[in-house]
Amino acid sequence: MKITKITASTMNVPNGPPVSEYYASNTYIVARIETDDGIEGLGYTMMVGGFGANSVRAYLEESLIPLMIGEDPRDVGRLWQKMYENDRGIRKKGVPVYAISVIDIGLWDILAKSMDQPVWRLLGAHADKVPVYGSGGFLPYTIDQIITEAEGFRDQGCRHYKFKLGR
Repeated sequence: MKITKITASTMNVPNGPPVSEYYASNTYIVARIETDDGIEGLGYTMMVGGFGANSVRAYLEESLIPLMIGEDPRDVGRLWQKMYENDRGIRKKGVPVYAISVIDIGLWDILAKSMDQPVWRLLGAHADKVPVYGSGGFLPYTIDQIITEAEGFRDQGCRHYKFKLGR
């Protein structure tokens, strides 16, 4: 199996209140990875508030996508290392790591589909249930809104609740 094409795109998703008071929208950078076997993978990353999205997409298109064409997408670890080692001139955080994650997620998607397995199983999961917590309580919330939200998460089975505090 070989990668034949990768198409990058961006998608702006509006935030509702109260998050929209700080960030009108979040931007997702998405990569559709096509293979000669007809299996496609989808990878993405999210930029809170959209800041830096154009830089991540440019790095993805100019530096990473050309490296991946013709490669076997099932070699996830080797290809991650190839992307990481490609550009030693940039510290490996920020824009490059966001862009690498877009491709990496898409490669895992292809690998899982090629093996007819869910990604969680390929990553070594050993349980069929995991505990979750509710997350919310954005800064403009009133105490009553925080309580209502926390109760809603409790009613959904969450035993813990994480919220923002202070200004």
